[in-house]
Amino acid sequence: MAIPWFQIVKLVPEVVSLSKQLLQQTKTARNTGGKTQDQRIVELEANERKQAELVASMAQQIAAMAEAITSLRRQLLLLRTISTVSLFVAILAVVLAAI
Repeated sequence: MAIPWFQIVKLVPEVVSLSKQLLQQTKTARNTGGKTQDQRIVELEANERKQAELVASMAQQIAAMAEAITSLRRQLLLLRTISTVSLFVAILAVVLAAI
């Protein structure tokens, strides 16, 4: 399985932008500016939804990367086995040629 680098790279700016936006909101949120408690609760709920979306997006990316790493691990194991067998066959061929 090929690593979906294009998809990963495509989603990185979105995640970075959303995380910067959330960070900026938390920095400016300290100034309540006469907002009612209900308004502040609505803003907190919206912020919570954005954070949940960010976490979900990051979880999807981590799952895709974990799947790709698992596939790469299997491929590496197969290639290591093939190269080991090839090495033994080559050594055997050299020994038989020397006899």
